[in-house]
Amino acid sequence: MQTYNPTHQSEPLILKNIIDYQEISRAKLTKITNLTKSSVSDITKTLLDKDIIYESKVGNSTNSGGRRPIYLKFNENSALVIGIEIGRNYIKGGLSYINGSLIREKSYTQITINRYNIIDTLSQIIQQLCSDLPKSSYGIIGVGVAIHGSIYKNKITFVPYSDMDEIELQEKLSSHTHLPVFLINEANASALGEYTFTSNSESLISISIQDGIGAGIIEKGILYSGKNGNAGEIGHTTLYPDGRLCPCGNHGCLEQYASTTILYKEISKLKEVEYCDLHQVINYWHNDEEVIQLLKNNAKLISIGVNNIVSMYDPETVVINNELYREIPDLINVIEKHLTSRNNRNVFIKNTSLEDKTTLYGCLSLVIRQFLKLNKIKFNTNIFLT
Repeated sequence: MQTYNPTHQSEPLILKNIIDYQEISRAKLTKITNLTKSSVSDITKTLLDKDIIYESKVGNSTNSGGRRPIYLKFNENSALVIGIEIGRNYIKGGLSYINGSLIREKSYTQITINRYNIIDTLSQIIQQLCSDLPKSSYGIIGVGVAIHGSIYKNKITFVPYSDMDEIELQEKLSSHTHLPVFLINEANASALGEYTFTSNSESLISISIQDGIGAGIIEKGILYSGKNGNAGEIGHTTLYPDGRLCPCGNHGCLEQYASTTILYKEISKLKEVEYCDLHQVINYWHNDEEVIQLLKNNAKLISIGVNNIVSMYDPETVVINNELYREIPDLINVIEKHLTSRNNRNVFIKNTSLEDKTTLYGCLSLVIRQFLKLNKIKFNTNIFLT
């Protein structure tokens, strides 16, 4: 497998501007980067030789005449990326081009995932995603894997509802597939997905609400994960001292009262049914006052977590990543209603635009960043929101 390595000090700067502008001339690159014409010419030639960019069209000459500019574009088909999200009882996988444009997806639900079957299961998914690959110069450049747990230096340190932390997942999967593998916390992946593909903000927080509650934090375009990879674990902040025991060892954690799993259990108990799903909850929202109050209370509890993390990090945007809140957007209004602190006045609260693929896109972004050696990278979002 080929790899891409910058050979000029300013190569990442040139490449980032080509991606940002989508189509740009050498003259414009010289102007906005303050590099010399010869440096820009040498670097763009190198990128062309590496098939990372290509010459897209010839522009019009200026009023004073002179040579017509040749425009440059990022070669979005030069490489392929795999992203995988491992949930409590599901796995989602996707294959994309290097700009995040999805080629195919695979999804498995109601499966038991543990340290004994995870490598074989992931290898099978990767093999299926790799069937009949489109042509590209670099092939598959890596696999990004999101875990609903704590990750530190590409190792799983804690998973609340699984024993996957008892194996060297990254090392074993990479050895098995002969591909670079990068692990990331699910909420952090969601934040990367939002930043790279949907947001104009350089400072954002993505809050994922599922079995647990986690926050991915982007500051000035850089993912902040903390000293031990545990930044953003707002689900394990204390809501009620001496409250319910949490698998993390603490009592009264926010996610023991406000996670989607807990909410559905409360609704099932209230309605005296064995099980309830998203569609049932949506029906209750339209005609059942008791369930409506439960949902509004859930949004109120979530607002406490939002308030706490906004007070600490002062982001421009907070994105809620949860299927129920996407289907009932009025719950976002309930969150906003309870954010009464002056610290929250200028924060934009919204649902994700990537629907249920936010984490998957974050996995793709993780690999793309590693390959291109670019920490701050954004793509045109039009292709993702069709």
